Amino acid sequence: MEIGPRESAFDSLKRVATVDYEANEMGAYITGINNVKQDENHYWLYFVNDEMPNVGCAYYHPVDGDVIAFRYLTTEEAAGYF
Repeated sequence: MEIGPRESAFDSLKRVATVDYEANEMGAYITGINNVKQDENHYWLYFVNDEMPNVGCAYYHPVDGDVIAFRYLTTEEAAGYF
């Protein structure tokens, strides 16, 4: 998908999916994508080139070649990234 020059990873996600989120200091806290909601056992995290960035998806501006993925992870899986 082609991304505009000022478009963030979050902007791109909103173009291709229905996104539930809460605004916060990281820009946006994703709580659901296409009606798949997080719960006490699952969380949405995003990755760039298989790594979790140190900025929220609303502040990450992809460059050519970046692969962005929003993953629905269990609490145990998500804990491995913090």
